[in-house]
Amino acid sequence: MKYAEKYKALHEGAEYKIKDPDTGEFKIKKGNYGNGSGFKTVLKPLKRFIDEHPGAIVLDYGCGSGKAWDHKLAIYNGEKYTRPGKRVPDKYDAMTMTQYLGENLQGFYRYDPFHPKYYMRPPAIKFDLTIVNDVIEHVPLEELPALLRDVADLTCTCGAILMSIPNSPSYAHFMDGENMHCTLMPRDDWKKLLRKYIPKHKLIVNFTP
Repeated sequence: MKYAEKYKALHEGAEYKIKDPDTGEFKIKKGNYGNGSGFKTVLKPLKRFIDEHPGAIVLDYGCGSGKAWDHKLAIYNGEKYTRPGKRVPDKYDAMTMTQYLGENLQGFYRYDPFHPKYYMRPPAIKFDLTIVNDVIEHVPLEELPALLRDVADLTCTCGAILMSIPNSPSYAHFMDGENMHCTLMPRDDWKKLLRKYIPKHKLIVNFTP
């Protein structure tokens, strides 16, 4: 099964395996894949960009379930992020993502070609900021050039592309045992690859463990 078919199946509720980092044992999970919990890695640079660019329109490319935009944020002595389903403690000021980003955000669009809710191509506009959060490490290396060109084509050259790239295997595996982070490489190699296929845009890249 090709990776596209595997991710389509996941977003439709297929089972997958999560490896326990302590015991090494696998647990079978179903549903809630791509729930947006990793969005915290781009939250601060996203907020900074919106503050500096009034009227910005944002594209969340490879958004998965898109739930990050519906989560409640907990703000207290700086930015903190609540995982899905957790109650926001009373000492925090709870707000939605759009409330947190403020009036400078003119709009946002969620796009994921493998999700049944967000598979529609974005409208024919150039986005000021495109977020590619925990996406490209899931894509086979030979298919990355087309994806990166697509990201660049959807983004205004005067705007920016914000990426978060994990640099280690995922705890998540397909049921056939394949690790979901199929493309891993040193940071310098990532930088060369990104600049090769996205030569004109400002790149904001956050490498995570």
